[in-house]
Amino acid sequence: MENIIPRKTSSNHIHQCLTELITEARAKRMWLQSKSFLHPEVLFSPSELEAHNRQGRYLWDRMNWVLADPIVQKQLLAMRLVNANKELESFQERMNNEKY
Repeated sequence: MENIIPRKTSSNHIHQCLTELITEARAKRMWLQSKSFLHPEVLFSPSELEAHNRQGRYLWDRMNWVLADPIVQKQLLAMRLVNANKELESFQERMNNEKY
């Protein structure tokens, strides 16, 4: 079995990769979403990620990001909202039917 030694990624390398990815996202009119299972909700427009990066935040290597269509993300949020409202109505009905 081969021993794999993690390669240290320099700050300059990360900045360069993120700059390239942000440029690509802008050109394709896409946003950037975290691939992390711990932070799947992290979704930024190119401008938002640049602003965070200037403040030293979300300086994650390119492999941690995917391009995401903001229109699809908006549709997914709208569907979640509809489902949440249905669940709320159902729960309210159950509460109303409960005899204390």
